[in-house]
Parts: sequence; structure tokens; C-alpha cells
Amino acid sequence: MYTAISAIGLTVTQGLFGLIVLKLVISRYGSGFNGLNSAATQLVSMLLFVEGGFTLVANVALFKSLVLRKLTY
Repeated sequence: MYTAISAIGLTVTQGLFGLIVLKLVISRYGSGFNGLNSAATQLVSMLLFVEGGFTLVANVALFKSLVLRKLTY
């Protein structure tokens, strides 16, 4: 119960701070920098998503033989 409440609180807090920082970035550096920053952030997020998929596949491939050996005993 406490975990769910703290997760909701974290999400709300991150959303509020995200709006505040966005307003400060746009007022200080302009919308061009904000667009460039958003594009770079999305690129990094996509790369992490792809890397996570490769990590999962590699873990399954590496541990498959271990699991099969345990099942045959």
C-alpha cells in the first residue's frame, strides 16, 4: 500500500518538476534548444529500449543451457 502511494507521489512530483523545468528552459534558452533536447532525449530512450531487448535475448540464450541441464538431472 505504501509503495503504491509513494509511486503515485513520485509520478506527480516528477510531472510538476518537469513542467517547471520545461518553462525555465524555454524562457532561458528558447524553443529551439528545447526541441533539440527533446529529440536527443527520445533518441537515448529508444536506444535504451533496443538495448533492453538485446539484453533480455542474451540472458535467455545464455541461461537456456543452464536451465535445460538442471531439468535433465
